[in-house]
Amino acid sequence: MVDIKAEDDQKPKGGLHHGLAQQGVTGHKPSEIAANDSGKRGREPKDANDDEMAMASTKIGDSSEPKRQKLGTTQKHADNPENLAENAAGPVHDLPNDSQKTNAIDTIFVLPGNEVRFFCDTVAINAAKLAVKSKRLKMIPSEDEIEVAKRFRDLRAHLTYMGTNLDMTPKIRDRGKVKKTLDNILNETLYYFPEDVKAKARALRENWERENWGADEALDEEQQPASPTTAPDDEATTQVALPASNDPTFGVNGIMYGVLVVRGKGGRKVYQLNPEVPRASAQVFGQNGLTVGAWFPLQILALRNGAHGSQMGGIHGSLSKGAYSVVVTDLYHDLDRDEGDILYYSGSNSHDNENRDRPAESSAGTKALKASLASGRPVRVLRSGGSTLTKTKSSFAPSCGIRYDGLYRVVQKLTPINKKGGMYEQFKLMRLPGQPSLADIRKRSPTRQQIEALEEFQKRD
Repeated sequence: MVDIKAEDDQKPKGGLHHGLAQQGVTGHKPSEIAANDSGKRGREPKDANDDEMAMASTKIGDSSEPKRQKLGTTQKHADNPENLAENAAGPVHDLPNDSQKTNAIDTIFVLPGNEVRFFCDTVAINAAKLAVKSKRLKMIPSEDEIEVAKRFRDLRAHLTYMGTNLDMTPKIRDRGKVKKTLDNILNETLYYFPEDVKAKARALRENWERENWGADEALDEEQQPASPTTAPDDEATTQVALPASNDPTFGVNGIMYGVLVVRGKGGRKVYQLNPEVPRASAQVFGQNGLTVGAWFPLQILALRNGAHGSQMGGIHGSLSKGAYSVVVTDLYHDLDRDEGDILYYSGSNSHDNENRDRPAESSAGTKALKASLASGRPVRVLRSGGSTLTKTKSSFAPSCGIRYDGLYRVVQKLTPINKKGGMYEQFKLMRLPGQPSLADIRKRSPTRQQIEALEEFQKRD
């Protein structure tokens, strides 16, 4: 008999949103879970003083990774902030002034999977322009100037988004120039930034340094729907009205509590975590305070409640310690085998390999499952039923939304053959005893009230 409580004796990492006020965001009973799942960029006129500033030696934009060269920008111009500020089309976005704001927050519209390009092309450039101006003035630029006010508003929105919605990785840190940008806001004595901006930057850097910039994180990126050819037209700072606490859908007792719907200028939408609502850490092995059978309307709400650490990916874990959680979807229905208490879960990219003698190189998520096999640590298993408009192929999945079905242990790695004749890695997971049965969970979760609430939301949305 496995002691489930002993498996759960893990503490979450610290951070901006890790471990904050976890009461109220974890430990829900199923009935309570329902309360929780295009303008173009313009080029600015070049300032005559920019040529002088271009000779300065600074560090924003340095990267050990291969440089991304913008159209019309030489390689040397991509390497330092004065040149970034001089040549790049750093956008200034029209936002309502304070007199027009009514309980709203600034955020950014960016599609999941486009973070590297966005932070390289937008955040670093915006910070560089402000840095150059402050260096020229030898003081913090006045926000009485319209352009400066808009740029600082953009920068504050960028930093807030990063602290709430961004899972840092070494790739984003280096190619997105995130670390260099934060260091120059905080450490470069020739640049001047407001204290609130520096405080946001400092909190981000300290949090990510504690977590080694996500170097050990295994985030399955396979399901990320990046659209780099169409996203730039939409990406911008925008304002989103915060829902009233009694809003039937997004308020405290609504199924979408903790999430905001953000729309781009082209009409596209993304779901983001509400920075006003604490997020529980998913970097914990075991139950993590969750009730088996907990239901969420969308995967981002499983993220917000600490059930799963990725908005889109199927595997979340540690490369060295093992997977914290996996999501079972229809994406691998032809490879996975779901028998309820026994689950055969395929590694990432299992459809693609054509080599019969060996599997494709393991993704980060697959490596985490291998570490789970070695460590014996339990894995949270969530099953996704999709929207109310689709029919899932698994008889064990919920009729809609995503449900936490308890702890499993990885007990075996297999190497079957896919339809292309290629070998792939598959893992056998066995459900731990001492938990509510799947038969009982399927009867009560989701509730009729939860299903109807999701149906109503999808009709309006």
